[in-house]
Amino acid sequence: MTRVSVRRLEGRKLLCTAGRHSFFTDRKVEDGGADSGCTSGELLLLAIGSCATGSLRTFLHGRGLGSDGLAVEVSLQPSPTGRDRDMILIEVALPGIRSCDRAALEAAAISGGVVSRVALGSEIAVRVLPESDERDERMEGEDMAETGAQDVSSLVSPAWLEAHRGDPDLRLIEIAGLRQDDMQAYKAGHVPSAICWRWKEMLWDSRMRDFPTPEEFARRMGEAGIGNDSTVVVYGEDVQFGIYAWWVLRYCGHRNVKVLDGARYRWAAEGRPLETAFPPPPAPVAYRPVERVPGMRILRDEVLAALAEGTSTIVDARSPEEYRGERVGGPGGPDTGAVRPGRIPGARHVFYQSLLDGNKAFRPASELRDLLAGEGVSPDRPVIAYCRMSHRATVAYFALTQLLGFEDVRVYDGSWTEWGNLVGVPIER
Repeated sequence: MTRVSVRRLEGRKLLCTAGRHSFFTDRKVEDGGADSGCTSGELLLLAIGSCATGSLRTFLHGRGLGSDGLAVEVSLQPSPTGRDRDMILIEVALPGIRSCDRAALEAAAISGGVVSRVALGSEIAVRVLPESDERDERMEGEDMAETGAQDVSSLVSPAWLEAHRGDPDLRLIEIAGLRQDDMQAYKAGHVPSAICWRWKEMLWDSRMRDFPTPEEFARRMGEAGIGNDSTVVVYGEDVQFGIYAWWVLRYCGHRNVKVLDGARYRWAAEGRPLETAFPPPPAPVAYRPVERVPGMRILRDEVLAALAEGTSTIVDARSPEEYRGERVGGPGGPDTGAVRPGRIPGARHVFYQSLLDGNKAFRPASELRDLLAGEGVSPDRPVIAYCRMSHRATVAYFALTQLLGFEDVRVYDGSWTEWGNLVGVPIER
């Protein structure tokens, strides 16, 4: 049995080393080094549980929430990446937790006291246990769909994905962008087991210039090994492409879709593995055609009607230069795509990148709420989001519906590529 080496630092705080692990703990351990009587595994799990609990309490109290009933369990599980060392799994339970807070709790569990106290090389995953059974969660999602709101558990952390990547019904997809070499980033390194889609090939019908019909959507999903009950996790080479894929999949009727918060950038920044090997092609499965979800999309004539009524808030998610009418193309790309520059009259400017932090993950809900309120965007008015081609607009849609609970939000997917080429529509500069 491997023993842990312990030496006292300050009072009850101890520095413990066991193999490649180094960590702190507040547990009282008698002096005596290797004869302390605790195995490395016992002390390691104890330390992680203590640190995670403290981090979670600090996080909850900082948001004005109580921590009564908080339970944290730490265990060693087989690594989903096939590594020789076990993965450290932190399971968190908290009565009354809302699904929209789960991703934040996952991040809080490892941000304050665990990662900094466990040596590099350890795999750590966090799972926030649901309060209700699967049937209750499914019913809750159906009720929300009827009211126009979406399932707010759509955002998952890298830790969540690490813990669930091996689930048999999970399909992980990287969404490539528009450039000719848009798969180069995928080839250079992607999240293990992720397949790659070019958004225009899988999520668009170039012949019809529209989203795929229910029958065509079912064919594409089935050929990709995705069934009606599969959990699909998407991320993009650029963040907006993954969120756009989430929006299209949801709009086309696939209910269980999740976005990897921070995409590949945050995954890699946290030291998680990337691979260059292409996974084997998925085996085709049956997919039952489903209807599109109403209330997520708005068309040109409906935008014109909303402008005339004056009861909706229009959100422009483009760059400041595009919003001011200085260019029609996005930053870093060709200044093409529309004849006329400018914006839809009265549009509030919410650049999609302002919704993200330095790791390209979504900012906390409290910050998002303050930012949007400062731009005059509130849940008591319908919201219409647009950009140049609707990719960036879906980032705003996701933040509003999934993180802040707005119920009446639609994406104008024609966006400036359509509006800026129309004759006779109003434009503001």
